[in-house]
Amino acid sequence: MKTILLSEGNIRFINERVAGELSAEAMYRMIANVAQNMGLFGVQAWALKSAEEEAGHYQTLVNIANDYGIVANYNVDIKTPPSTLEEIIEVATLAERDLYLKYSEGAKSFEDVGIHEVCLEFVKIQRLAVGEMLDIKARYELKGDIYAFDKYMGSL
Repeated sequence: MKTILLSEGNIRFINERVAGELSAEAMYRMIANVAQNMGLFGVQAWALKSAEEEAGHYQTLVNIANDYGIVANYNVDIKTPPSTLEEIIEVATLAERDLYLKYSEGAKSFEDVGIHEVCLEFVKIQRLAVGEMLDIKARYELKGDIYAFDKYMGSL
């Protein structure tokens, strides 16, 4: 049996972030399915790439949990999929923002330097993700050529 190096609060925080990253991956995969059904293959490609990035974040946290002597545990709640491109953008923006806020809270509240360092790294990742989603939202709100928008999304 491994020695556990974290408090129950830190373990709960890591497990919540693991679940958050896994939920984000599942959300992006659902968005990809919806986009494919809408014929927006650029949006689909972007969502699949985003899902892979979230899977990488998930695995990073699982590895960190292991380094601290714990087995990452999660409970994922997959919600109703979005049905329009506007909903896709809104759902993804809110998910990235929520992850950013959770990591920001973690960076402020834990005494363990390693957990603080992890939180700061993910704050940076999520800040960039929120910025990208806001850029996507702004571009969509221009109401230009949907096919040009779809091609742009596929290039991300």
